[in-house]
Amino acid sequence: TLVFSGNFDNLGILTINSNDVNIVGEKAYLKNTVFNIQSNGVTLKNLSFDLDKSIRDNNGAAIQVNGYDVTLDSLDINYVVPNDVEAYAILSDGLNGYSSENLKIINSNISFEGHNDNVFKYNCLIKLTYANAPIIENNTISSSFPLKKVQYGTNGATLDSDYVYAIGLEQCPDFIIKNNIIGINIDFSILYLDIFLIFITTFLFYYFITFL
Repeated sequence: TLVFSGNFDNLGILTINSNDVNIVGEKAYLKNTVFNIQSNGVTLKNLSFDLDKSIRDNNGAAIQVNGYDVTLDSLDINYVVPNDVEAYAILSDGLNGYSSENLKIINSNISFEGHNDNVFKYNCLIKLTYANAPIIENNTISSSFPLKKVQYGTNGATLDSDYVYAIGLEQCPDFIIKNNIIGINIDFSILYLDIFLIFITTFLFYYFITFL
């Protein structure tokens, strides 16, 4: 177990390549410092993140996950995205196979303020694709976005059709989302058409869930 204590300012990307790493914070504050998890059995717990810039080499994510049995527990993430860049609070994005399995996002407070007003770039609080059996439980999630147009294709919408959402899942079998408080604020001064609180697509079935 590694214990983080104190301030970690503008360190960029902290990459974890070793399995079974536990990082626990004791009043740990990370300013514009993000994680790229590329291994299995990793736990991040009791860490506070404060971001006001997008780390492009981490796909704009505060935490990027590409591994199995990763647990994100009791995190405090505050992300105020700069204008017109791509950004995510938590990203696990698979291309040619599962990006993660048994990913747990639990007991956390996540605040995300998107500002992709003038461009079609993604501002999404949680994006999971090809993640097997993820669990999102007991979190308080708040988000603010401009209203953006969904880019429907000839076969309808996929997750990539929408540029703003609080939680987006695609090809994530056996997912669990429960006991979360999820809020969203929409900037209606930007006159586009659609926004989704939760956007879930699984195989050929598309679910649009808009509830508080």
